[in-house]
Amino acid sequence: GRRAQLAEPPPGRREPAQLSIEGSLVSGPVISIVTACYNSARFLDRLHHSLAQQSYRRFEWICVDDCSTDDTLQRLLALPSPGELPMQVYAMPQN
Repeated sequence: GRRAQLAEPPPGRREPAQLSIEGSLVSGPVISIVTACYNSARFLDRLHHSLAQQSYRRFEWICVDDCSTDDTLQRLLALPSPGELPMQVYAMPQN
């Protein structure tokens, strides 16, 4: 699977657009799963496994790390995307 990359927050408002993944349009609903993380490293493997086992695969996983003091951010960045869409990881500069 694809590895997560540290994402930049989108500037301004996002306009609706057709979703294209590797050159093909995605049909059907797309789901965004947003997870707020703070010192959550010990839960990430179980959460990732649960998401990877879902039968509906058209989802993105967006994780927001709120200045964790454990290795949450490093572990998030090492995980492959559990769904068909890329995983996004945001690191807050302060909480």
